[in-house]
Amino acid sequence: MSDTPETPKPDTAVDPEESPRPRFALPLVAAAVQSVSALATVNLGSTNMDNIIGLVLIPGICSLILMFWVLTSKRISATEKSSFVIGVLAATVSLFVAHGSFGLNFVIVGVPILTTLLVLGWVVASKMVEMSRTRVAVAIVAVWMIVCVGLLRVDSSGGALMPVLAWRWEPPMETQFDEEATSTTTLAAEPITLPANPDEDDWGEFRGPKRDGRAVGAMFATNWDENPPIELWRKDIGLGWSAFTVVGDYVFTQEQRGDGEFTVCYAADTGEEIWANYVSGRFSEQMGGDGPRATPTYADGKLYSQGATGILQCIEPTTGETVWSRDVGTDTDAVIPTWGFASSPLIVDEKVVVFTGGSDGKGMIAYNTADGEVAWTSGDGRQGYCSAHLATLSGVEQILLTSDYGMESFAPETGAKLWEHHWPNAAFQRVVQPLLPGDNTVIFGDGATQGSRKLSVFKDGDAWNVTETWMSRRIRPYFNDVVLHDGYVYGFDGNRLMCASAETGELAWRGGRLGGQLLMLDDMGVLLCLTEKGKILLIEATPESENVLAEMQALDGKTWNHPVVANGHLYVRNAEEAVCYELPST
Repeated sequence: MSDTPETPKPDTAVDPEESPRPRFALPLVAAAVQSVSALATVNLGSTNMDNIIGLVLIPGICSLILMFWVLTSKRISATEKSSFVIGVLAATVSLFVAHGSFGLNFVIVGVPILTTLLVLGWVVASKMVEMSRTRVAVAIVAVWMIVCVGLLRVDSSGGALMPVLAWRWEPPMETQFDEEATSTTTLAAEPITLPANPDEDDWGEFRGPKRDGRAVGAMFATNWDENPPIELWRKDIGLGWSAFTVVGDYVFTQEQRGDGEFTVCYAADTGEEIWANYVSGRFSEQMGGDGPRATPTYADGKLYSQGATGILQCIEPTTGETVWSRDVGTDTDAVIPTWGFASSPLIVDEKVVVFTGGSDGKGMIAYNTADGEVAWTSGDGRQGYCSAHLATLSGVEQILLTSDYGMESFAPETGAKLWEHHWPNAAFQRVVQPLLPGDNTVIFGDGATQGSRKLSVFKDGDAWNVTETWMSRRIRPYFNDVVLHDGYVYGFDGNRLMCASAETGELAWRGGRLGGQLLMLDDMGVLLCLTEKGKILLIEATPESENVLAEMQALDGKTWNHPVVANGHLYVRNAEEAVCYELPST
């Protein structure tokens, strides 16, 4: 019998945690690229196209590279591969289960963050013998899911596609009105007194008397550090992106309360609710939010409102009673648009005109103001969120409308098409109103890659001659309307404030990433900006540079509604609350 010891047999079952350390160069580069791309877009991006590339496309490609690296690396065990892939998939699916359609917004931001954390966790674990890469991955996914799924809620999306987050235990912003709303119209206790038409200090329709966002005659102090606006009232308000209409001692707006779209009248000086007109229906849209989009119009002693579900009403404004109502979708065979019906009623020649997007020449409809009977239908636009715009070009009064079709012009009396500029864009909806820098010129555009165009419009006999004067891809307004002052266009290129020459389209300057909406305080030479985050800025209207004169935080939360200056007061609102300020005297 031999005394030679037996040679031990090799152990073929290798502990996954003792496998060779992976080479992390590729995943670290991919994680760095997606992180830099997302951060750069959040801090420097302007348009939705920038956001799609920087927040979706590039991080998405990098995440796929990370997944490919995990699945193909020979230095990563099967257990580790499974933990990585299952963890990412489970986290992604859980977002959709927990947040519904909002899950997509969270995936855009969350998955690149998760994959980056997993790579960094593995790098740390690989350098420390006592740490298990599998356990680190499981721990990271678990904590990430507890926070993103269990503790956070996505309420909506901001203009940059970023999710608007809230803690799970915070009540949704519509809770109060869902609980307190009544499915009925509440009339005024006694009829209120209103003029037949708005006077020069009132604000009788969307973006003012000419729908151009210019507050003519407004004068107030801009040294707000020493002489700030005085808050007269602040109150919770129903969901929606409607602005205020101001006539005499009263203001009107539209809100979502529970299952009803309401047109509401408040006392201008106190915020006391006078009446609330109810229409059954609730438009729900996850990214923008629920509720009406349009702003009421006051004309000839009547108030006209259109809800996001397509119900157009004529209301007796002294009491809140409905005079007549129509369903514009039914009347034009139009379906409710993706973002809801958003056309603020235009009153012209005893007709009320709104965009519908109906087929077969029913893109726009006009009703008789007296009885609500259909006067005419016209137009080839199928998609858009602009309102009809009254203009006089080449000496002829006409209605302009921008849509996916381009720009169309109509005769107010008959709806006959006078001229058109076909510039199709079905991918990115047109939202902003046209700008009229002269008697024979009009500027319009969109917030995507197409930019803006200036048209020259002349009538020669019975024919119309429409030519393009300039085109600029540096002026890309999305849902932020532009204004005009002393030959310059002020507005937003995506969400960045900018100034450009109305004559040439050349950019004078680009400013901060504010988003929101603008008013032109014409006599002051000052822009009033209500930002997407609820801050009010006063900015000098000069082509030299962006010069902020004053600022004040007015609202919390996402703010897309247009501000209003009327009768020495500033009215602002969003989908949560409304505020009235008395502006300081000069």
